[in-house]
Amino acid sequence: MILEQYMAAVKEKLAGSSIISTIEVSDEQIFRNRGYFRARLTLINSDFLEIAESFAIQDNQTLLKKGI
Repeated sequence: MILEQYMAAVKEKLAGSSIISTIEVSDEQIFRNRGYFRARLTLINSDFLEIAESFAIQDNQTLLKKGI
């Protein structure tokens, strides 16, 4: 899987969620061997989540950066 495909799959899953009313992408970067995605999700109860994910593709596997 290439980085663009992974990022598209993440966005598709978020968009298909029944508890998310809006998605605002605040940062999206794809570099040669890694990517980064940050978004604000507004839930159907008007709460929101700020999410971010750093990832890379190695040997056709998605590697996620773990953090706090």
